[in-house]
Amino acid sequence: MRGLPYSVTEDEIVQFFHGFGLKDDSIKIGKYSSGKLTGDAVVLFDSSEDSKMALSERQKERIGHRYIELFQIS
Repeated sequence: MRGLPYSVTEDEIVQFFHGFGLKDDSIKIGKYSSGKLTGDAVVLFDSSEDSKMALSERQKERIGHRYIELFQIS
């Protein structure tokens, strides 16, 4: 995930992917050494089908006023 608000919470990310089989405790939000959030995060899904559906249905959707870019990693 890229483009997250700098104040994003794990709960907001969980809500963003609600219904897509997000794995429990899989959210990793990027932070600089200063503790400020980077605007990036990584999440895991229960299956490749869940991740593909989330990618296609949530691409460029918004959290707050920011649109979110999604990328598949392996």
